[in-house]
Amino acid sequence: MPTMTYTPQHYSDPSNLVAGVHPAFLVAVTEEPIPDGWEMAKAHKFMYRWHFAVLDSVATMHHIQPEYQTAVSSPIFSAAGKQVSKAYAWMSAMLGRAIALNESLDTDALLPLPCQVLISRSDKAGQPSDYATIDSKLLGWPEGAALLTDDLKKKLTLWWHMKHAGNDEPAAPAPAAPAAPSPAPAPATRHAW
Repeated sequence: MPTMTYTPQHYSDPSNLVAGVHPAFLVAVTEEPIPDGWEMAKAHKFMYRWHFAVLDSVATMHHIQPEYQTAVSSPIFSAAGKQVSKAYAWMSAMLGRAIALNESLDTDALLPLPCQVLISRSDKAGQPSDYATIDSKLLGWPEGAALLTDDLKKKLTLWWHMKHAGNDEPAAPAPAAPAAPSPAPAPATRHAW
């Protein structure tokens, strides 16, 4: 009989983070098609996916790899109208300033950007989740810029490329005997870097 494992699709790592505010670095923003059935698809053809390296704390940032967490926004980038768009609010918070009218931002040239993310650990039904959710309220982290050394930038860039390629660094040694399947995804093992 074949062994079957239910593996739901998630963009982010299973999480060990506690709910609350965590220091993070935005490492990429990508355009993606909006899945069928999403409310956002009624008005837009694509969305932005924001890719974050989320830290337990500043104290562990040089010793333990961050968790890979993502969030999405519409492609609207505006401060006009009834409500400031999420993309505009997030970039303004990370840059620590309002973005001028007609100003263009090359996000790739700005990355990585320090920020603080508010993590929750419950699903849409309010039940505990193995995955973290980044709240729509993102905070600036000006002190993070001073911690962003050339060495840390290199580590974050390498880490992002490995995550984006579907690899975790470095792989843990294989167990001697196969492990029994678990009913829920196990939190990701994060390694020292």
